[in-house]
Amino acid sequence: MTPLRVTAFTSTTAAGHGNAAFARALIEDQSGLRLNDFTSQPLNTWIGRVDGVETIDFPDRFAEWECRNNRLAWLGLQADGMLDSIGTVFRRYGAELVALVLGT
Repeated sequence: MTPLRVTAFTSTTAAGHGNAAFARALIEDQSGLRLNDFTSQPLNTWIGRVDGVETIDFPDRFAEWECRNNRLAWLGLQADGMLDSIGTVFRRYGAELVALVLGT
């Protein structure tokens, strides 16, 4: 198998936005979980809610696809210069040779 080169990565989680926030949460043993505050009548449970999803400036050009999940993806792409990194490798190698891997 030919090795793949990872040239950039980031993480956006309930523990924070970007690699520094994630590393800090790991060092400080913080999970990012909190009591459910997602609805006006919350279920008594813990959730991993990502701060900032509701208030992010979602681009008008993507308004057709505006939803919580896509807002979360857009928020993640803002961290650690990820959009700039993607643009750089697209220009260097062409979109057909670039992969963007998202995980949940």
